[in-house]
Amino acid sequence: MASGFVDETSLWEWEHFAAEYPSLASARDGLVARLNAALAPTFRAVDDDRRAAHRVWSAAWLDRCRAAYAAGGTDGLLADLAGQGAPAAVAVAVLRAFLGDAAGAPAETIALLLRHPAWAATAALDDRLRDFIGSLTTALRTLELGL
Repeated sequence: MASGFVDETSLWEWEHFAAEYPSLASARDGLVARLNAALAPTFRAVDDDRRAAHRVWSAAWLDRCRAAYAAGGTDGLLADLAGQGAPAAVAVAVLRAFLGDAAGAPAETIALLLRHPAWAATAALDDRLRDFIGSLTTALRTLELGL
């Protein structure tokens, strides 16, 4: 059996395929090798870097964030993220990535988000603002965007 993206554990449907295409039933190893060769460029980055798939998936979204930041600065980015319905922790992580050293401590960036008019509803969701900021700070520590 060929090794690669398609392996024994992902071939449980082979019997059904072979029943529908009996002329190909004896060519299993060759077909699997061809499929692995075709899929290799797509999944190579994922094998090398566990965050690669996330970066590929989020690239277009982060490009939109870059455009919003370029057009409207912090205010524009926060308004765009709120309009997209981004989770507050993700919005803070993105904002911190764009602000760099100017972002200050995570709690300062969270406070900046919560003061923004587009995020007023988020701030009003929790009567215990300190607990809310603590939860966001904890969540923020676990996010890595890889910008």
